[in-house]
Amino acid sequence: TVSYTHASGVNVSVVGQPNAIVVVNDTTITVSGLNAGNYTLTVTTITDANHNNVTKNATITVNKAKTQLTANAITATYNVNKDLVITLKDANGNALSGVSVIVDLNGAKTYTTDSNGQVKVSTSGLVPKVYTATITFDGDNKYIKSTSSVKVTVNKAKPKIVAKKKTYKAKKKTKKFTITLKDNKNKPIKNAKVRLIVKKIKKTSKKKKSKKSKKKYKPNIVKTNKKGKATFKVKRFKKGTYQAKIIYKGNNYYTKVTKTVKIKLK
Repeated sequence: TVSYTHASGVNVSVVGQPNAIVVVNDTTITVSGLNAGNYTLTVTTITDANHNNVTKNATITVNKAKTQLTANAITATYNVNKDLVITLKDANGNALSGVSVIVDLNGAKTYTTDSNGQVKVSTSGLVPKVYTATITFDGDNKYIKSTSSVKVTVNKAKPKIVAKKKTYKAKKKTKKFTITLKDNKNKPIKNAKVRLIVKKIKKTSKKKKSKKSKKKYKPNIVKTNKKGKATFKVKRFKKGTYQAKIIYKGNNYYTKVTKTVKIKLK
């Protein structure tokens, strides 16, 4: 605010800042377009022929604006991308676009905020475990530095076993039973140990039709090939119906999965 006498108005400028936006409305001076720092404001009266001009200086201090980083914890599945969305805003809730944000999620990487003040960080490729994403905006000539952290959980994926019921001729010495192990994107899982447990299904008396006695045989363990296929040799079995239980115990990336089908020998 400026006050003066014997003058029709004032001329105002910011020393050394030709791009500063200065608006004079009678006795009110508004200045914008300045970065954080200290500046000198020069005010000179506009007078007539009977008065001399007077110039006064004032110091303007522009403080950096506060910022805030926000992000919600997310839970993703291995092999399936889910973005961690981070938003940067100023103290008034205005999105800050085109600025750099550093996100350390299993390694630091720099991102640039979009028109909504957001960056999206992919979780694709992260092994299953719980991570802490550390987010940093280092600040600039307008805004104060801010940091935040958020939890990112990556769960194991659920694979699937592809197997169909099979019928063999009992007199055939060796019967081959093949299954396929696939990941959650329907791609083969290679070099995985798969178990096959076969049980003989034998019906009891008519009075107890609902019950079945099962003779269990030694597990057969085979590794899948590059196509995710595991081939088991079914031997020793006589005519009858068998329950074939396929088991994959999982690993650091995939959960345990089982599947049961019937095998008949006639």
